[in-house]
Amino acid sequence: AVPLMAQQDSVRLDEVMVTATRTERLLASVPMPVQMIQASTIRSSGSTRLQDILGEQAGLVVVPQVNGLGNGIQIQGLNPDYTLILLDGEPLVGRYAGTLELSRITTSRIKKIEIVRGPSSSLYGSEALAGVINIITEQPLSSRALFSARYGSRNTSDLNTSASLVGPKLRFDIMANRYATDGYDFSPEIFGQTVAPFQNYTLLPRLTWTPAAGHEFQTSLRWFSEHQLNAYQVVNGTDSIRVKGSGDISDYNFNNWYRYTGMKDLQLTARFYATRYKTRTQLDKLETGELHYSDDFTQNFTRPELQVVWTGWQNQRITAGSGYIHESVQTTRYGDRTGRHQNTGYGFIQHEWDPLEKLTLVSGLRYDHNDTYGSQLSPKLAAGYRVGNKLSLKISAGSGFKAPDFRQLYLNFD
Repeated sequence: AVPLMAQQDSVRLDEVMVTATRTERLLASVPMPVQMIQASTIRSSGSTRLQDILGEQAGLVVVPQVNGLGNGIQIQGLNPDYTLILLDGEPLVGRYAGTLELSRITTSRIKKIEIVRGPSSSLYGSEALAGVINIITEQPLSSRALFSARYGSRNTSDLNTSASLVGPKLRFDIMANRYATDGYDFSPEIFGQTVAPFQNYTLLPRLTWTPAAGHEFQTSLRWFSEHQLNAYQVVNGTDSIRVKGSGDISDYNFNNWYRYTGMKDLQLTARFYATRYKTRTQLDKLETGELHYSDDFTQNFTRPELQVVWTGWQNQRITAGSGYIHESVQTTRYGDRTGRHQNTGYGFIQHEWDPLEKLTLVSGLRYDHNDTYGSQLSPKLAAGYRVGNKLSLKISAGSGFKAPDFRQLYLNFD
């Protein structure tokens, strides 16, 4: 009965979704193809990493990266680099060969996962051509402390602890996770393992302050660190070399926002988000100990954004916003240590209208201007009609785009 209960919980129509329209709407009234995975579904599945729970969803395909270094998610048949991955509405960076490694995300504090299928560039810009996956973490409602531990074969362990303090105006919560494994090997006759041994740590502190009615501040930090022990065979034509070495990954996310809801028909949200993703790899020849390959990679992403939601007209809502993105990359993969950067300014507007009790219309437009590849307009139109409690009709048409990333701009694929 557990799978049936989990499925029933994942499609409850009275749940609130924010990703599809950037505003709170009941799942039943969202006119786009969407899916919601609740925390109860994640717990009943026993999944500890994001890729495991996403791989169980219909229409989502987990695909391996180049050289077996992790996995990405495929929506509607498009490659993983066409799917935007968000954490609490903010993008995660650090893609290897265009794919974002999903095992970096623990399921410990996930409240729900919202999935929007189809072009969403009218709200989110580049990388949202196939769809958007938004991982929303849980907000504490009471003071408590929790600890959990799991152990499996191959010395695989998952340790998780969390605590929260909730007061009248201040809320603080923190989560820490350690995940480690000795890896596994599907081909013992070949030198090296299919998945090498690794251990990683995740720390998520968050502070929320409500000084007065209508004002709310939140600041949060996510720190992730992983250490890998690599050993495998490199084949080049008829020659082969056995190599071994280490790989280190660090990921920092700094998320701040302020929300004002003091006016009846107006809601204002100001956000500032900054993240850094860094890797370092060193491989030595097993026989001689000579350096075979060394790589350093650092990516930075900074974005301030302002969003306004106006509900002054009956059964209508207008959402508008603008922001600025600064991205930079410094890596030895481009043949030098010179930093590359690009800047993007954008603005978007969306109109939601419920002309009838069972009919919803949504139209939107976004403009992006990048100093490297130029400008792009992304329109979208969607309509949904609820025939009954168990049947609804939805139609959505939109234009999406995928901007060239640093790898496509500066690497020579010849």
